[in-house]
Amino acid sequence: MIRFNPSLNNYILTLNGVEIPCHNRSTAEYLLRLSNNPESKKELDISQLDFEQIFGCALVWHNGRPAVQWSLTGRVEPVHNWATARTLQNDSITLLDDYLKVWDKEHGQG
Repeated sequence: MIRFNPSLNNYILTLNGVEIPCHNRSTAEYLLRLSNNPESKKELDISQLDFEQIFGCALVWHNGRPAVQWSLTGRVEPVHNWATARTLQNDSITLLDDYLKVWDKEHGQG
């Protein structure tokens, strides 16, 4: 399900009860199509952790420690320090870019 969030002027994609904030509707629709296609995970041999990382994370404070909260599952993972959290967040963005490039190439989009 995709809904508009007027307070933040963005869209919220809900997958398996997890809300994923998206910059615009087309991003939300694209991620929804990917999640509904069982071949997308199988074709690229993506492990569960990598699939979780593709959808990114937010930096959060959890029990007095820096942590990341994975957007796809809502799982909170404590980390050693904020630098580690930022590295995980940046790596997720890179992983998503790489995933989308491969997806587009394999499906004649790029």
